[in-house]
Amino acid sequence: METFNINRFLQITEKIRIKSKGSTSYQNDEEPDWGAIMQTGRQCRIYGLYSDAIWCYDQAADLTDYLNIPYEGKNKLKSSVLSAKAMCLSTMGNTNEALIVCETAIQLDPDNYEAYCNKGIALRDIGKFKESIIAHEKAIKIKPDFQNSWNAIGQILVDNEKDYEKAIIYLEKAIELSEGQDTHAWINKGNALSYLGKLEEAFLCWETAYEIEPERNVHAMLNKAIWLFKGMNQKNESLNLLNQIREDISIDNPYYREVTQLYNKILNDN
Repeated sequence: METFNINRFLQITEKIRIKSKGSTSYQNDEEPDWGAIMQTGRQCRIYGLYSDAIWCYDQAADLTDYLNIPYEGKNKLKSSVLSAKAMCLSTMGNTNEALIVCETAIQLDPDNYEAYCNKGIALRDIGKFKESIIAHEKAIKIKPDFQNSWNAIGQILVDNEKDYEKAIIYLEKAIELSEGQDTHAWINKGNALSYLGKLEEAFLCWETAYEIEPERNVHAMLNKAIWLFKGMNQKNESLNLLNQIREDISIDNPYYREVTQLYNKILNDN
C-alpha cells in the first residue's frame, strides 16, 4: 500500500466540517483507521463531494488487505467499498467505469446485493433497461426486502417500459417494505396511476410523498398541478395548489423557481 496521505485526508475532513457546519466523524487526535476512512467517504457522498469520496474508498480498499481478518471477510469488505465507489462514479456520470467496479465487487462477493443494485442503476443510465431490471432482480433474489431495487424496477417499468400495471406491483412492495416511507416509490406509483387515467389515486400518492418530506418532494405536487390544469381543466385549483406550495416551502428550495414559473405560465394561459 502506498503511504497514506494524511494531509489530503485532513483537507477532506475540513471540507465536511464546513459543509456540515461543524459535524465530522473524524477527530484529529485519532489515527484514521479503516472505519474512519469509510465513514468519511460516506459523509463526502452525503455532501456531494464525490471525488473526495472516491479517494477515501480507494484508500479503504487498499487498507482492507492489511486488516487482521480472514480472507473471505476481506473480500466482502472490499466488495462493499467498491460498491460504494461505483455509486459515486454513476452520480458523476462515469457510467462505464462504475459498471467495471460493480463487476469487480460482484466477483469478490457474489452476494453483494448493493453491487447488483448499483450495476442496475448504471445500466439504466446508458439505456440498457432490461439488463438493469435483471441486475435489480438479482439484488432482490439475494435480499428480498431490499426496497431500493423494488422501487428501481418499478420506476423503469413506468418511465421506460411503459408497463404501468406491473410497475405498481413492484412499487407497492417498496412502499410496504419501507413501512410507507419510501417517497420515491409513492411518486413513481402516482406516475403509473396517472398514465392509467386513475388521477384521484395518483393525487393521493403524490400528496403522501409531499406530506412525508415537503421540501424534497415538491415535484410530486408539480405533477398534481399539471394534471389539474391540463388533464382536468381545473385552472383555479391548480393555481391555488401552486400558491400553497410556495407558502409551504423555503425560498431556497431548488423547486421554488419552477413552482413560480409554472404558476405564471398557467396564470397567463388563455
